[in-house]
Amino acid sequence: MKELTFRRASRDDVELLDVMSKAPHVLPNLGTDQPWDWPREVEASWQEVWISDLSATSSPMGVVVVLDAAADPSGYWGEVSPGTYAIDIWIADAAQLRKGYGTVMMLHPLTGVFTCTAPIRFSSIRSRRTKALSRSINTSGSRSLAHAPSAQMSA
Repeated sequence: MKELTFRRASRDDVELLDVMSKAPHVLPNLGTDQPWDWPREVEASWQEVWISDLSATSSPMGVVVVLDAAADPSGYWGEVSPGTYAIDIWIADAAQLRKGYGTVMMLHPLTGVFTCTAPIRFSSIRSRRTKALSRSINTSGSRSLAHAPSAQMSA
């Protein structure tokens, strides 16, 4: 059983997020995209940035970003319908790869989606990040992907 704790990232986590996003096995997935601007990313009203910690040790090991693609001011996603979201995940601690944590991390935002009431569509994941979800999912749910400030999940 893989147990992770999720907490919303804040300005206090900017340095940690920068280190995690520059892990040697993560960098090749950046492609031609611009590097993350973490001070802006953690405060953006159109997305949520989560840090996943190993529950047993409270060690940070990954990042989950859920963003409203229609509200993203960069225009990265092009013209998308309201209610289109993107999910980026990566495991920054290479020692934790291939242990099932990616699945647990993906379940974290999806749990919020499936308890909602208005249609939600997911767009393909940005090329620079883990391509864990690349198809559209239509559910009944509200557009809010809000979660408690800390959540624990197992798989």
